[in-house]
Amino acid sequence: MPGTKILNIQKNDSFDEVFDAFSRTDAQEVIFIFPKGTAFGRDASHFDAIKAEAEKSGKLISVMSADPNIIEQASANGMTILQAATPKKRDPAVAELAATRRKQQVIAVAPEDAGKRIRDIVSLENDRDVKIQEADEEEQDIEISRPPEIPETVEPPATPPPPPPAPIVRPVPAAPVSGNFTDIERLWEEEEKRQTPGVIGNSPKPRRKFFGSISKKFFIIPFVLAVLVLAATMYVTLGHAKVIITPRTQDVSFKLKITASATIQDVQAEFDKIPGQQFSIQKDVAGSYPSTSQKEVAQKATGKIRIYNTSKESQKLVATTRFATKEGLIFRIPATITVPASGSIESVANADRPGKEYNIGPARFTIPGFEGTPRYDLFYAVSSEPMTGGLIGTAKVVSEQDYIKAQEELTTKAKQEAVLALKEQLGNFTTFEPYDITVGIPIVNAKAGEAADSLEMKIQASVSTIAFRPDDVLLLIQRYLDKNGNLELITKDLDVSHKLLSTDTTTKSVRFETTVKGRAAGKLDQQKILKEIPGMNETDLESYFKSIDEVFKAKIMLSPFWVSDVPKNPKKIELSIDISS
Repeated sequence: MPGTKILNIQKNDSFDEVFDAFSRTDAQEVIFIFPKGTAFGRDASHFDAIKAEAEKSGKLISVMSADPNIIEQASANGMTILQAATPKKRDPAVAELAATRRKQQVIAVAPEDAGKRIRDIVSLENDRDVKIQEADEEEQDIEISRPPEIPETVEPPATPPPPPPAPIVRPVPAAPVSGNFTDIERLWEEEEKRQTPGVIGNSPKPRRKFFGSISKKFFIIPFVLAVLVLAATMYVTLGHAKVIITPRTQDVSFKLKITASATIQDVQAEFDKIPGQQFSIQKDVAGSYPSTSQKEVAQKATGKIRIYNTSKESQKLVATTRFATKEGLIFRIPATITVPASGSIESVANADRPGKEYNIGPARFTIPGFEGTPRYDLFYAVSSEPMTGGLIGTAKVVSEQDYIKAQEELTTKAKQEAVLALKEQLGNFTTFEPYDITVGIPIVNAKAGEAADSLEMKIQASVSTIAFRPDDVLLLIQRYLDKNGNLELITKDLDVSHKLLSTDTTTKSVRFETTVKGRAAGKLDQQKILKEIPGMNETDLESYFKSIDEVFKAKIMLSPFWVSDVPKNPKKIELSIDISS
């Protein structure tokens, strides 16, 4: 590994170039020469990085410079600061030889560029005392050898430049003269080789170019500008504010008298009236019950017939009007009826005499009373079910207890099914209990005391009520709060009960009393708040909401994280009122 490497740093050399040259050298010791005013000394991290690399690779570092910033940063990192030894009396021959070598080196590099090269070198140090020290140092360190011949035709510049300053080096013992260059002489020789821009030491490193001669700045600058524009756009457009306000609350308790009518369509808050709807349900239930008694009976068969009128005039038929089968069996209707023109009507028909022979199947009947007249062919009757019950002798009969038991059981069942059907129809409507239920007369195959193996009974239950929507009642409650304190109803834990006062079947309406117990919150003008808070910061918002009596607390959330003020665009503000608790 070579002993010593000298890196002469130019003012425009970047840190990356300097560090790359330092890390690639094989020398065990590296001497850095820094000019005055270099930007390298303004950043302490540069020296930290060089020190770390030196410790990693086992290199020794020395620094020469007249720049106090460089000296301060190098000393802080424990680097050796090179200074000149105490001046000694110069040997005239040695001084003359050193001066001749410097001239030869400068002229040999490029005669026409010699002035520029010398000025670059001179810029390292303008202190004349340092130049004197350099000469003394050369006298100590020089090992003289015969210099190479200089062509006679090479002429020095018309006005020779002053001798270049030498870097400050640490004192070393004087070496015997042997005809070789001193370390300082080699320094100037290497300096001439490094004068090509972008070259550090003996390792040329051309600046990077993109697409031929286009500098990378033409790509980096637009990219940086685009990033800045994007960041500014995000900063301005991505701001969002969410404000949740919890208003102050208070307990409320009051009563309202409300009318719900099926004859109105909309809530009439000024009259405390709301729409109502009438619900009517009919439910039929039937059952069969064995007869538990026996007795001697003479019972007539009975059934139903449908009477048809094919004439163009209605016809009245009095009770006991006869109807005859083709076999001559007579049945009579128990009540007077009128058969419509070109129509029909159904009626009960009882056998004229008791006996099983009247228990006939479906049949066609004529009216004997019309025989011999045109109406005989215009009127007739038909039964679709058998006639039953005709009997003479001992038979099972329906007892009074059988009848009462069947009626009670079927009535209860009919009411329950009617109420259940009503509730299914009500949906989100509310009405009053107990319901008004009507039960019809039982329809049976035999009355109490009549012969029948079993009692067949059917009962019909009807329920009708006026119902209303709870939401309509809440509208009346809110209207009351608006008029009495400008409050907002809180539906959580709200207790609302109703008491029926009256029912009017004519107007299909009910009047009832509603009791309200719960809480209400102060009402806030959200539109006003949205107009006043844009642009406020968190401190302003805190003061603003404290000034509103109706506000208990307010929670403000700004996003993204860099946003500190409420956006000025109201569309980016989400405002909500929390009265759920």
